[in-house]
Parts: sequence; structure tokens; C-alpha cells
Amino acid sequence: KRARVSVSAIVLKESKIMGDEDGRKVFVGNLSYDTRDEDLRSHFESVAGSGEVESATIITDRENGKSKGFGFVTFYDGRHVQDVIDQLHQKDLDGRPITVAKSNP
Repeated sequence: KRARVSVSAIVLKESKIMGDEDGRKVFVGNLSYDTRDEDLRSHFESVAGSGEVESATIITDRENGKSKGFGFVTFYDGRHVQDVIDQLHQKDLDGRPITVAKSNP
């Protein structure tokens, strides 16, 4: 059986690994396993503006390299974070309503 893990537990664990000292990073969950880093970046730049996204990373399984269905987007400036959350939380990306939340340090 697979263990059920809450989204907040994943955000906390992964954000500690990925780091977010200054509030510029968001957690993105419920991603399609077909979504790539470039797709994630483009989706967030469509709201924040081109050139505002520093990085977009989908977390993958180290054993098989497949997506774990969540990732992180980091912005150059934290001023876009809340606007992006408000505009993209529960909106569709690759056929799935994504979860967007502030990444906890």
C-alpha cells in the first residue's frame, strides 16, 4: 500500500531540501507526469511576465527519473509570488488543476 502524505508535508520537506530563505519560491503540486520543467516555467511566466522566473524544477524520482507530480518555481523577485498564487492555484496545466502555495523555509 502507498502511504498518503499531505501536500503541506511535501511542501515542508521539499522546501527544506530546495531552500527558500527569502519568499521567492512556490510549491506546485498535482502536476501531470508529462509536464516538463520548460512547460512549468512557461506557464508561470505567462502570469508573472517573461524573464521573471529564475527557475522551474519538477522533482523526479532518483531511481527511475520519472516525475513525482510536483515541483518548485523560483522568481527573481518575491513581489510576484502572491499574485501568481492567486492567479494559478487550482487552474489547469496539462489537463490537471494544479496546487500553488508558498514554499515554506
